[in-house]
Amino acid sequence: LWAEWLAKNQSKFQSLLIASVAAVSVEGHAQGAKMMEDAGAKAVEILLACPAPYFRSHKYTMTQDADVLREICQAVKQSVSIPVGVKIMPFSYLARAARDAGMDWITLGGVFLASPGLDLEALEPKVPGAVFISRSRLYKYITCKALLTVSKMAREMHFSAHGGVQDWKDVAEFILYGARSVQAQSVFMLKGF
Repeated sequence: LWAEWLAKNQSKFQSLLIASVAAVSVEGHAQGAKMMEDAGAKAVEILLACPAPYFRSHKYTMTQDADVLREICQAVKQSVSIPVGVKIMPFSYLARAARDAGMDWITLGGVFLASPGLDLEALEPKVPGAVFISRSRLYKYITCKALLTVSKMAREMHFSAHGGVQDWKDVAEFILYGARSVQAQSVFMLKGF
């Protein structure tokens, strides 16, 4: 369905469209990537960090196994001629496995490590760096936790980042911590398009 949509609508966009592919098998990931390439996608990202309940029970979805990750990445890379990235949980061993499998970029879903935010005027960490978790602060908390992961790993390879982005300041912080691109979903979930 999405490949058909892309084939019909890609000419309406001036920006680069990167297709996201999710599947429950290695073959499914590779076939989905090929379908998107054939529909006109200029790049494809393998989605292996979606916490949706449906994906949690499948071996080839939200994996934390480096061997499984490597198997998926290699199969997708071999099935297409366009650039391939992968969205993973923010573990360095997974990022290294993805890099070794030939991924063109890695997107980290950051939810595990804490770091202070940045004062964008002074370009210094905010001190103290404590973040209080409440319903209204949950997405900011996720963003702060993702920043340290990105900063540590950006020294080794090309990273995109996401996790709790609510405004341009969050995007700027991710970039200052070392991300080369930033993905946003939380802002649209909370504030609409």
